Amino acid sequence: MTTIDFKNLWVNLTVVVPGMVTYGMWRIVVMLMGYRGIDFETIDGSALLSLSVLFAIAILQQAVGISIEAMLAGFFYVFEDKWVNAHKLFVGRFRTLATERYNEPVMRTIGQFFLSLNVWVGQVMILAFVIYAQNPASLAPVAAPDWLLWLSIALTMITLFVAIFRCWNATEAIEEAEKIAQKKVESKSSAMGS
Repeated sequence: MTTIDFKNLWVNLTVVVPGMVTYGMWRIVVMLMGYRGIDFETIDGSALLSLSVLFAIAILQQAVGISIEAMLAGFFYVFEDKWVNAHKLFVGRFRTLATERYNEPVMRTIGQFFLSLNVWVGQVMILAFVIYAQNPASLAPVAAPDWLLWLSIALTMITLFVAIFRCWNATEAIEEAEKIAQKKVESKSSAMGS
């Protein structure tokens, strides 16, 4: 896989796909609330308008995700000695990726974590929308039913657990890749010493 292909894959995994999931979920929530004030036919009828809405959501979601990544990077920077692989995932990711030490499955595992993190951010945005629509003092034209609030909470928790699991997978993949890289270095040095 070339660097350009990987960059495109990374953008799709971490920006476009989570934005599409959030936009689709938001449309379902609005439909389930029974709100008819949004003309989705007009949005769907214009490629420019559809893409604008999608990318607005995706970029907002990515900005929040990057803020979370920055906070986690700060945490793992301080505790690098206790969380070595998490430090590599958050703090040293770009430096490590530039060395091309990781194979495609490891890169995919890392990408899946950041995809999951951004999908979780989207679910939090939808949960915030439902909570807002539940508030009688809000300007929301239609109130969200209680079951929709509980469903949104459940989906937010599920996506959080998936993101945590994928983070663990990514750190495990990094650890395995590091072991393999270390074995290659050791076998090279022993072959040169022979």
